[in-house]
Amino acid sequence: MHTRGFELRSEPALLETDLDATNMNSEGNGRRQGRGVYAEEDPLEVQRYLEALRRSRWLIVTIVTIVTIVVLAYSATLPKTYVATAHIVVNNPGSLVGSNETQAVQRNLATTATLATTSAVLAEAARSVNGETRADLANRVSASVEENANIIDIKVSYGTARGAAALASAIARAFLSQHATDQRSNTTHTLSLLSSQIAALRARQSSEPAVAAQLSALQARAAEVEATSASSGAQMQLIETAVPSGPSSPRPFRNGVIALFAALFMAVLVALGREQLTPRVTSQRELSHMLSLPVLSGIPFVRRRVDVRYARAEYEAYQTLSAALRLALQPGMEPHVMLITSATHGEGKTTVAARLGRVLAQAGHATLLVSGDLRWPKLDDALKVSGNPGLRELLTHDTDDAAVRFDELRQLVLPARGEGISHRAVLDVLPAGRGDGDASELLHTPALPSFIGALRQSSYAYILIDSPPILSVADAQMFAQYCDELLLVARLDHLKASDVVDLRETLDRLEANAAGLVVIGTRPSGSPYYAAGAPATEASATEGPPVRIVG
Repeated sequence: MHTRGFELRSEPALLETDLDATNMNSEGNGRRQGRGVYAEEDPLEVQRYLEALRRSRWLIVTIVTIVTIVVLAYSATLPKTYVATAHIVVNNPGSLVGSNETQAVQRNLATTATLATTSAVLAEAARSVNGETRADLANRVSASVEENANIIDIKVSYGTARGAAALASAIARAFLSQHATDQRSNTTHTLSLLSSQIAALRARQSSEPAVAAQLSALQARAAEVEATSASSGAQMQLIETAVPSGPSSPRPFRNGVIALFAALFMAVLVALGREQLTPRVTSQRELSHMLSLPVLSGIPFVRRRVDVRYARAEYEAYQTLSAALRLALQPGMEPHVMLITSATHGEGKTTVAARLGRVLAQAGHATLLVSGDLRWPKLDDALKVSGNPGLRELLTHDTDDAAVRFDELRQLVLPARGEGISHRAVLDVLPAGRGDGDASELLHTPALPSFIGALRQSSYAYILIDSPPILSVADAQMFAQYCDELLLVARLDHLKASDVVDLRETLDRLEANAAGLVVIGTRPSGSPYYAAGAPATEASATEGPPVRIVG
């Protein structure tokens, strides 16, 4: 058989998840006593909500972006509307009601402002503006009184700035003309009544001397009304009708800002509601309690490397996992055939298998990595051994003799040889193999227990089998029946509470000997210990012995 050497690297693009650890969790570094709980304290409830928002961050961004863009686009398509205001000042408003009481004056000003939008005023204004009708103006005009001034504001909305100013001015002038006409009509009617009363009193004055006082009072009142009539035109004046500098609507920027915050609020509610409908496990302690398993190591999840300290922290986290695992397993029972799996896809089991195998080999333990995921062999892709003969070829051979199977195994997996590693154990790999046959059929044959028996005859101290998720397909459950231990990998931001319940039931049904948990996604924290003795380069912190593949 042709032999090629491959070096196991920790490049993020080649592994299932990009795990950058900035902290070690040493709660699982004691010998396992049954299925205890070794985890950090529960985080604050606000941390749970923050984690829920972080997991739904792309949903929030999508909702906010779509709503904001739709509102901006809709606002941009709306026709522009300009609002012009004509200001009418009222001189001596108390004379309108003959009283200087504040409340009476304000009521009279409000009544006068209401008269500015009557049909008579609008009809007169429409006659002075071409193309406008009274009904059109009724939908565009409004009148109000300023709070701290005797000024009536007449506001008109229109499609152009100059058109709005022209309409506002026309309505204001029509209102002033109508008001002056009404005032003159009222004055004329009042003077007519006073004149009739004065004439009647003069006829009675010769026979009734007592009516002289009444006559004098009526004459004084008539003189007052005449004086008011003379000044009625100057009581209200149009002081300003400004051309608007910009449209009052639509305002895309204002609408966009409002839509942004409204959409953000709505998206947060959706994310939190989604979290309540599909609750997730958010802490090591909760996960350990639900599964009744100890947490052997907690590995923070960082999407990209930052500096050498983070690479060193990741390396130390896997050193912690290696130490905790060796203490949790029963000594003197080598080799340990361990299945590494997870509840669902994408939790990081392939990454854990590859890096744990490297760390065990660096500690001097002969280690074999078995690419047991025959459906999606990510380990083969990570180690660049895709297409090499391996596990499929072993399972398809028509033999259930463990000795024969062991001879075939030795032909496919050979220890690595290289300068500078002769004093250390070697990390070997058995690829998934070639072929597209049904993985379930291969694993449901007597070839699988025969293969596990061949592994037990090897000289490896640790045999790590990377399998598919245990809840997705039956492959991992088939492996679990014949393996010594089972190591569960759980990523907090992926794992739902329902998945944990299903996982617990599956483990109980299989009666699998679960060694513990590796929790991905714990809270990272800096530590000066990671800087002490840190390697000069990031690669040196995670590189391990080369891997030899035969095929």
